[in-house]
Amino acid sequence: MDKQETIQQLRQQVKHLQSGGTGAHDDSGHRVRTAARPDDAHSRQTAHAFGSSGTAAPERSPARCTRHSRSSKGASGASFEDERTVPYGATSDVCGAGDEKKTVDDAVKRIVKLASVRERSQSELYRRLSKAGFDGECAHDAICRTVAWGIVDDRRFADALARTRIAQGKGCPGIERELEENGISPSILVGWPEAYTEGRGSEFARATQLLERKPSRAKNLLQSSYRKLVVNGYSSDIAMRAARSWCAHQDVQR
Repeated sequence: MDKQETIQQLRQQVKHLQSGGTGAHDDSGHRVRTAARPDDAHSRQTAHAFGSSGTAAPERSPARCTRHSRSSKGASGASFEDERTVPYGATSDVCGAGDEKKTVDDAVKRIVKLASVRERSQSELYRRLSKAGFDGECAHDAICRTVAWGIVDDRRFADALARTRIAQGKGCPGIERELEENGISPSILVGWPEAYTEGRGSEFARATQLLERKPSRAKNLLQSSYRKLVVNGYSSDIAMRAARSWCAHQDVQR
């Protein structure tokens, strides 16, 4: 089952819950289950949205959910490092403070809606759910469920982000920083960066191409070109070399 089919199935399950159903079941009739918090400190980093304005995340994000570990198994054959599970639609899933009670199911519905637009990282979703009023445990349980179902996948998110940024002419150091801000190590990408920049030239060549496509109009051409490249994720060394080379070429043409 691919991602879109899974999303469609979840939407049907959500409608079932809204009409008075007590939970979601898989094709074999078993209640869908999700793992609780795995012990993975890797993801406790600042969360930023893929292409967002960079709003600061909560001070501490929970451990990442993972589909590839050595312990218990969740829905769709996904495995987790912790054997504790929480059934979908359970009464213990009520979370949040105040008069408006939120459940893990509510958080799942929000994740499904967000993930149907574009790929999302676990870190971004945790930030979005926290901002929407879900407490940390509730947000984490919902994220783990959607990871188990294949709706959320940090590896898939990282691949989409890297390919998009390379196509936009961004520098590899900046892409790596953006991944790390989402709690993802660049090492998750197989063949990074060579496999992603193949056929596009060296980092220096790509920086020069960016200046050719989007040349600076400022009076201080060298300084503004250098700044443009640094902002677009190139290292200071590559940015200065490419800016000098491109500016020298402009002087020759004049």
